[in-house]
Amino acid sequence: MCGYSIFLGKSLSYDKFKQLYLNSNIVDRGGSGDNFDNPKEGCYIGHSLFHVTSKIPVYQPIKSQFGFLLFNGEIYNYTDLAKTNGWLEVDSDTILLSKMIDKYGINKAVSFLYGAISITYYDFKNELLYLYRDAWGQKPLYYNLVDDE
Repeated sequence: MCGYSIFLGKSLSYDKFKQLYLNSNIVDRGGSGDNFDNPKEGCYIGHSLFHVTSKIPVYQPIKSQFGFLLFNGEIYNYTDLAKTNGWLEVDSDTILLSKMIDKYGINKAVSFLYGAISITYYDFKNELLYLYRDAWGQKPLYYNLVDDE
């Protein structure tokens, strides 16, 4: 199972974030490699991939002109969603989700999903962070809000 962490704020450096991430138990959830990114000022991401479904590993975050996506889980109906949207070449539920968010927006995109999911999406235009998880609670999603100004 994948694991990821995201930090938004000013009280932590990128190097300190990476050190804390690598010393955490999140890296044990992956197995297919760790990836780090700094997609915007004061935003740090660590992702530990557990590659299962696609032919090639899909390292995260997935970035587009609209935002970035972190995903953990499995979208059970992703094959049907790919066919419905004409994306027959897509063999990854993560890539499919990213394309759906770009096409429909985050709220509508998640309304089509059926599966065990944990989603973190950052909207560049509105500077909003969205957190979603499946209704059954199969995929954990923990967060902590701290005022670090």
